Amino acid sequence: MIVNNLAPLALLCLGLAGHGVRERSAGYAFAAGQVALAAMVGGYALGVITAGGAIGARESVQLGQIATGVTAAWLLGWLGVRHLLDPTAPRSDRYGRLLVVQDALVWASHLLWLMPALALLTFSGASASAAPRRR
Repeated sequence: MIVNNLAPLALLCLGLAGHGVRERSAGYAFAAGQVALAAMVGGYALGVITAGGAIGARESVQLGQIATGVTAAWLLGWLGVRHLLDPTAPRSDRYGRLLVVQDALVWASHLLWLMPALALLTFSGASASAAPRRR
């Protein structure tokens, strides 16, 4: 059942990415990345639900990690393909705006999932280090 739902999204992603490469269009490339993101995160969530589970804290973190990984992988792929297609292109070319948005999505995802953990480590570490040590 999951394959029946995700196969069309995977084909749509490939089609949009192919059009993005052929047309040198950042819009198609960005849309393909968002479809890939929805397919991966939605596929995992659908797998959890159809297996009889529920989306709890553990699954939410896993979904966030998948979203971060897919977004970062798409950004790296986009940068690599862009460089292969036009290695002499300046940084401020026509791909710039949506590429910056994709980069911002990666950083926002990292901050969303890392900041609570860093805050917890920072504040719990401060109280633990202030306590007297026994010898």
